Amino acid sequence: MPYSYGRYVRILGAILLCAILLHPGGTSGQPLDKLDPTLKRLSFSNSLIKFTGNDQPIDVFVMTAGGFTSFATDGVVVKTIQGSVVVASVPLSRLPELAAEQQVQSIHAAKIWKPLLDESVAETGADIVRSDYEATGKGVIIGVIDTGIDWDHPAFRDPNDTTKTRIKFLWDMSDSTGPPPMGEFASSGGTEYSEADLNNGLAGTADVRATDTVGHGTHVAGIAAGNGGGGRYVGVAPEADLIIIKAMRSGDSFSSADVVTALAYI
Repeated sequence: MPYSYGRYVRILGAILLCAILLHPGGTSGQPLDKLDPTLKRLSFSNSLIKFTGNDQPIDVFVMTAGGFTSFATDGVVVKTIQGSVVVASVPLSRLPELAAEQQVQSIHAAKIWKPLLDESVAETGADIVRSDYEATGKGVIIGVIDTGIDWDHPAFRDPNDTTKTRIKFLWDMSDSTGPPPMGEFASSGGTEYSEADLNNGLAGTADVRATDTVGHGTHVAGIAAGNGGGGRYVGVAPEADLIIIKAMRSGDSFSSADVVTALAYI
């Protein structure tokens, strides 16, 4: 025989182990089945955690049957509840205990995200264009039609004089108190701020009511033309000037009529 009896037994055992690991039903009902792979690996270190005393709490997403605001497991801190999804902080050693609670359907580790604009600009080759051709956006105007902008953010100021803005005009269509733009755009309403108005706002001598409560417009403008405000997260054209139109009059949507008008305005 090419294989010994003992080797056959070992092979069969390995096959059965793989079948159990690959088929969740093989350990159905066990608390660890409710943990995602990352948390399963962490849960296997429980003995080490208890030995070292380093029972570090971690953030997790707990999928529940719905309607639960607290858990019986000690040390669990509920942070946010969105329907059946609960964001909670849990000591590592308590993961199996939390998973064993009847209302818990599954538990997932929170991901760690980092800001990577400094890397994405390099990946597009924009940094090479800037260094080799001195194409920094100087003399160019970028128009952004979005949810507005954090107009006093350092990333949108003149790097040579941080008391001055690079935003030439800011038209807030959501603010009906005015004054609106002059001429053909007056009938579209809203409130227009000139570069001088914004500079006075930075100086504290004028009231600039425009806000970006969503943040999307500020994000887009930062990617296109943010200068980093002295930090490393610099956009593609950090010396470009800006014309900003907050075209989201209410809710979280835009009218195509307002978008066309905003393009004409720019």
